[in-house]
Amino acid sequence: MIGFDNYSEYDYLKTHILDGEFGLEKESLRVNSDGVIANTPHPFGDTESITRDFSEAQLEFVTTIHTSVDDVINELKNLHKMAYKRLGELKTGSELIWCFSNPPLIDDENKIDVAQFSDEKKDKIIYRKYLADKYGKRKMLLSGIHFNFSFPDNLINALFKYSNENNVRTFKDKLYLEAAAKLIEYSWLIVILTASSPVCDSSFIGGEKGKTYYNDFATIRCGADGYWNTFTPFLDYSNLELYASNISDYVEQGLLKAESELYCPVRLKPKGENSLETLLKKGVNHLEFRLLDVNPLYEVGINPDDLKFIHMFLVYLLSLEKTDFNRQKQKLAYDKIKKSAGYDISYFKEKGIELLNDVKQYYADNLPDDYSNALDFQIKKLTNNNKLYSHIIKDEYKSDYIGKGLVTAEYYANKLRE
Repeated sequence: MIGFDNYSEYDYLKTHILDGEFGLEKESLRVNSDGVIANTPHPFGDTESITRDFSEAQLEFVTTIHTSVDDVINELKNLHKMAYKRLGELKTGSELIWCFSNPPLIDDENKIDVAQFSDEKKDKIIYRKYLADKYGKRKMLLSGIHFNFSFPDNLINALFKYSNENNVRTFKDKLYLEAAAKLIEYSWLIVILTASSPVCDSSFIGGEKGKTYYNDFATIRCGADGYWNTFTPFLDYSNLELYASNISDYVEQGLLKAESELYCPVRLKPKGENSLETLLKKGVNHLEFRLLDVNPLYEVGINPDDLKFIHMFLVYLLSLEKTDFNRQKQKLAYDKIKKSAGYDISYFKEKGIELLNDVKQYYADNLPDDYSNALDFQIKKLTNNNKLYSHIIKDEYKSDYIGKGLVTAEYYANKLRE
């Protein structure tokens, strides 16, 4: 796409190519001191920034929009501080925030309550019960982090000026459609670099409670048995109307209950109410990247270096020649994502290192120091497997997932309550 492939030739783009707007939505389960999922009501009322997702015990932290990754991480940290304070004061007993994507000990799946809503939001309960019946409560408890990204208007307008489009709204929609397609096609690399769920409690797979289980996966939720629909969707990324029509068709065919049931690695989102009607009316406002694990190595579950890498990687991908992201390529992309969720990355290693070196060459000396360090950090992960999160976490927690997980959760709680 013009402007990305030769950004250094334009003064404004050279200075602002990495401008961005960032938001996070992070899911985490509340647990009691025994490492069992809490069965208490959501303790944060109607607070929009700390709400709930599938389960009554599954918190969802929602940040506002920031112009730097570090700022959005700081807000997420402050939301955790608020949550830890409240959870430490519950009359029913102190609770912790589980620091993994994989659930803690599942004592009885039937006792897991779907999120409860009242008044005009009661339909949300019906929808969650539908999800529980279709996918099973265990799978719906898999927690993750959604990374929301948008290009600032000033950057959009500058790119539009160098394009052949005559309508900025059309240009913007096409930009996000192409970004989404390319990000899905290359998501396998991000999964390898961020996978953080190589261990779980055996109760998650129907086994013995309190026994640690691990196999050949680096992330369960991104693997073949993870957080996916019962079919492989095909979406037309050539224009917004066809993209929205494809999703509507799946709903009409009964493959999806609602458009929100589409578990695609990248979603196109409008500003305001998240619906296809709003998307078509207002256009694309931002991308939502959905393949990030909750990482127990970091107090709020995410390393800012990984978000900075995804940002620079997305911009780099837009410099590549546009190809037809047809049905065959989309199926291949999904297959590669699921394969990249494995513990053994030998199949991807050479291509991954090549891609990261291409990213480094693309930016040359135009990367800020923190972004340059973030990129070098990713390269080190691939050149030394022991630096991959999945390897570090497996070594740390494979002897006692629940026990050591509780120690970690307690440590972060105390640290952020200070």
